[in-house]
Amino acid sequence: FGVQIAFTLLKLCRGSKCIPKGGIESYLPGLIEGGVVELSSTDPSVFFSHALIQQHVYDNIPIEERRRLHLDLGTYIASEISLDASLRVTDDAAAKSAEVGVRDLNLGESSDVVDVDVDDAHEGKLSPTTPSLSSSSSPSYPLVAIATNQINFAGPDSVSNRPEQIRFAGWNLHAGNDAAERSNFQAALYFYETGAAFLGRKDDDEDNIDGDNGLWQDDSHWLCRMLHEGSAAAYFAVGDHSLAEKHAMAVIDNVPFEDSLISQYIIIRVLDNLGRYSEAVTYGLDLLSRLKFDIPSEATPSAVMRAMADTGRACSAYSFDQITSTHHIVDEKKRTIMNIANVLTISFFRYASPYLPLVGCAVVNYSLQNGVCEESASAFLIFGYFKNSLEGKYAEGCYWGNVVLKILQEARVQTKTTLQTDASVTMYLSFLYYPFKELAFRQLKLYPKCTAIGEMEIGLMALVFSLTLSFYGGEKLS
Repeated sequence: FGVQIAFTLLKLCRGSKCIPKGGIESYLPGLIEGGVVELSSTDPSVFFSHALIQQHVYDNIPIEERRRLHLDLGTYIASEISLDASLRVTDDAAAKSAEVGVRDLNLGESSDVVDVDVDDAHEGKLSPTTPSLSSSSSPSYPLVAIATNQINFAGPDSVSNRPEQIRFAGWNLHAGNDAAERSNFQAALYFYETGAAFLGRKDDDEDNIDGDNGLWQDDSHWLCRMLHEGSAAAYFAVGDHSLAEKHAMAVIDNVPFEDSLISQYIIIRVLDNLGRYSEAVTYGLDLLSRLKFDIPSEATPSAVMRAMADTGRACSAYSFDQITSTHHIVDEKKRTIMNIANVLTISFFRYASPYLPLVGCAVVNYSLQNGVCEESASAFLIFGYFKNSLEGKYAEGCYWGNVVLKILQEARVQTKTTLQTDASVTMYLSFLYYPFKELAFRQLKLYPKCTAIGEMEIGLMALVFSLTLSFYGGEKLS
């Protein structure tokens, strides 16, 4: 466990065959008197007096014995918190996991609190009752990580049985998702990568992450996909776009198209973040075509006007309230498609692609059919802009600007693309002589939303634009 271990964990492990019968309590007084271990009064735990003592003891355990101890402790803790039951690694669960996607696991935490009397510990007394450390829905996050870490300390080479390899890879997926949900992406990467190692990839095989050394076998295909998706998302979060792209492409190259949408989304995000807009446009047009979006092969003026007219007729069947009543799209496949379309709309705009109005119309139609959500806002903004600029319909331009404002107002989460859309719609409405004072205050309110998720560039742009609008609106800037 390392240099320090909590009393609650010691008590949880009491039934393990690695722990002496009756626990270690009777040994504590002698170890404390000999200066080997000490007790912490602030955080009820026992720790080695010096890290070198722990290292010496650990290194003197024969490696095979050490691996057996880690395996026994990991599997025992997992059984106590019902880790396998929470994973449900079956064929049915695999199908469900493929639908849900790697970012949307809803994991709970145990609320149990256990008090330990340090004085009793000095005397070798620990309460014989084991605290309840598992929940009916999902095990507590720290214990999932602890159990999985014990298995990882033993290493993939300690397990040759295929069902066990899949089992432990599943534990690493669970622990990685837990860590990612808490924005601990370095820890998430450790678990995702180790999970892949249990399925077959070697630790030094980073350049061949999509190799054929066991990773994509039929019995672990879904699990391998989710581990790669987790790695791609975590690498993207820490700014390593190259490895994010590699892991995403490994999924795309090895699974059916309909199962690769999360990885397709990550690829688009990588291209957008790196400013590779030309590649994003080319890749995006092919991707939208495969997703059955109705986009003409050539962006001719007649094709654009025809798409605008058809989309206008489709929108006329809905009232303002019906369009702006945003929905949480439960179908994760459709949600991922909307995320892809949202990022692509921004990339097409930045590249000034002639396909921009066609893409905007296609996404608006998809949203009307499947549910308008915050990811739809950028497409409605593009549609309103071209309604005004191509058809000269000033009133409709204002109408669609208000639609976008209402959609963003109902947004459940703030993302980089929704914030970009929020900043863009303010600029767009200012050209239509929307009340400057109202827009200036909107930009001021946008700034803290940007800083909350680290998008400082958009936030600073919002502040500058707020000052500009205040100036043109006759406000006293002092």
